[in-house]
Amino acid sequence: MQKAVTPDETRRELRLEQLRQEIQTTQEAKQAARLAMSTERRAGIEAYEHEIKLLQMSTGIFPPSLEDQAKQALVDRTAWTCEWCAWCGTDSAPETPVYRARVSYRWGQGFREVLAPVCLGACTLRAYSRYDCKRHCENCGREVHLATWGGRAFCCGRCAYEAAKRRTQSTVPTPAGSAPTVPDAS
Repeated sequence: MQKAVTPDETRRELRLEQLRQEIQTTQEAKQAARLAMSTERRAGIEAYEHEIKLLQMSTGIFPPSLEDQAKQALVDRTAWTCEWCAWCGTDSAPETPVYRARVSYRWGQGFREVLAPVCLGACTLRAYSRYDCKRHCENCGREVHLATWGGRAFCCGRCAYEAAKRRTQSTVPTPAGSAPTVPDAS
């Protein structure tokens, strides 16, 4: 008996396939650039890569597969842009509230945990039984639900970056010995 495929699984697979294609295109572009290099430089890079492969084989630590790279890109891009759910891939409208949860994925030989948006429904229940903290994003004002209190509230990494950039620009000290300029009253 076959398992029924849900729309959420289909959306996630489509997003993963798009990211796999992007990664493959990038790898092919790097390979094409390598072929355009001088033979001495290419030989040096190939020797270095051969040493890395020997080290990987001796330690048993290998780079992530294309599938793992696509999953990492999905979660990281979601945490940065807040475009869709990190687990099921459901699109997120800009006016909808954001539920942020800790999403972990395979990273090398271990796991990495990222605070990323998840959709309201089964994905929020999968993360936490309840979201105690309801605040607004400090940058764009979007409603953000967090499972814990404390810290600052941002809907995505981009908003956190913009707020930090604004904060550092507003606290830049004036050079020593110079006074702020004031326009003449005349």
